[in-house]
Amino acid sequence: MNARNGGGIAVDMVVYNDLRHDARVFKEATSLIAAGYDVRVIGMETPRTAPLIGWEEVPFERLPVGTSDSLRIRYACFWRRAFGALMKRRARIIHAHDLDTLFPAWLAASLTRALLVHDAHELWVELPSLVGRPVVRAAWQGFAKTLIPRCDAVITVCEGIAEELRSRYGASAVVLRNLPKKIGPVEPAPIREMTGCPLSRVLVLYQGGFLPGLGIERAIDAMTFLPDAHLVLIGAGPLRETMERRAAASPARERISFLDAVPFRDLPPYTAACDVGLFLGESAGLNLQLALPNKLFEYIAAGVPVVATGWPEIRRVVREYDVGVLVEPGCDLEAVANAIRTAASHRERLSANCVKAARELTWERESGRLLEVYARLSARNSSPENTNDG
Repeated sequence: MNARNGGGIAVDMVVYNDLRHDARVFKEATSLIAAGYDVRVIGMETPRTAPLIGWEEVPFERLPVGTSDSLRIRYACFWRRAFGALMKRRARIIHAHDLDTLFPAWLAASLTRALLVHDAHELWVELPSLVGRPVVRAAWQGFAKTLIPRCDAVITVCEGIAEELRSRYGASAVVLRNLPKKIGPVEPAPIREMTGCPLSRVLVLYQGGFLPGLGIERAIDAMTFLPDAHLVLIGAGPLRETMERRAAASPARERISFLDAVPFRDLPPYTAACDVGLFLGESAGLNLQLALPNKLFEYIAAGVPVVATGWPEIRRVVREYDVGVLVEPGCDLEAVANAIRTAASHRERLSANCVKAARELTWERESGRLLEVYARLSARNSSPENTNDG
C-alpha cells in the first residue's frame, strides 16, 4: 500500500483538549482523510466548552469530563470514556496525541490488536508544570517508560525531542514538524484600529497559549523600554488574567492590548497585521529548551520577522532562513527591547526572507512523513485477521 492510499483503514485519534485550537491534530486528520483513511478524532469538552467550528471535514467526538477543577478527576473521566469509545469502534490504528492519552489508547489497542501511534507534541516529563513536582513527574515518567516502547510508531515535533525519546525510551521517533498549511496573501486584520495603535508605532505580537515559561512576562515588561512600540497579545490560558494584571500595572499599560484567542484557521490575518512576532521562552524545563514552537512558523508564514530565544532548534531555523533576531536565554529586558528594535529596523529584508522560507516550510511538504509512517503501519496491518469489522 502506498502513502497516498489509505484504503479506508479506520483510524482513531485521541487528544485531551477541546480541539478548537489544535491545528496539528486537524492537519494530521485532514491529511490522512485525503489519503483515504477513515479518521475520527476524539477530544474532550466541559459544560463551558464553545461549539467546534471549522471541523466539518473531520469526524469528531468530544467526550464530557465534568465540572471538577481536579485534573486527576478529569483525566480519569476522560480515560474511561475514551477507552469506551475506542473499544466501540475498534479502529485498526489508534493515534494517541501526547502522553496524557497514551494509557487508554494502549489499553484499547492491546485488546483490539490495533496498531498504536504515539504523537509526542511535548517532551512530557519535562513540562514546566511538572518542574518541582517530583511525585507527579515520577508518575508520568512511569507511564512513559512503560508505554512508549510498546508503540508501533512514534512521531514528534523536532529533532531535539526525538533524540530524547530515543535515549530515554528507545523509541525511534519520526520528526513531523508542526508547519502551517500553505496560504496565499491575506488581508491583514484591523488590529491597529482594534488596539488604538497608530502607524507610527511598531506593532509587536505574541500569539498562543498563556502558559508558564513562554516569556509573556518579559514581553510585557520590555515594553517599558520601547516607547515607540505597541504589544498585542492574542490567546487564552491559565495565566491570561495574571498577565492582564501585570500589563495594567506597567508604565507602558496604554501600549499593551489583549485580544481573545482566534481559531487557527482565522489566525493568519491577525499575524500578518503585525510587524514583529515574539517567542521569549524561559528555561522552565528541558521541554521548552528543546521547543520548536508553532508560532515561530506561523510568524514566518505570515511574513513577520521573529524575535526569539536562541535555543538550539529555534536558532537553527532563524539562522538558516535569516528570518529574525535571537536573544540569549535569560537576557535582560533591554536586550529584548534592542532585539525588537533591530528586527523592526530590518523588517523589509527579514520579511522578504520569511516569504521565501514560507514556500519551503509548509505542511503540504511535511505531511509526507506522516503518510509514510501510516503506509508502513497499513502494510503491517493488512492481514485478514486484523481487518476492522466495525
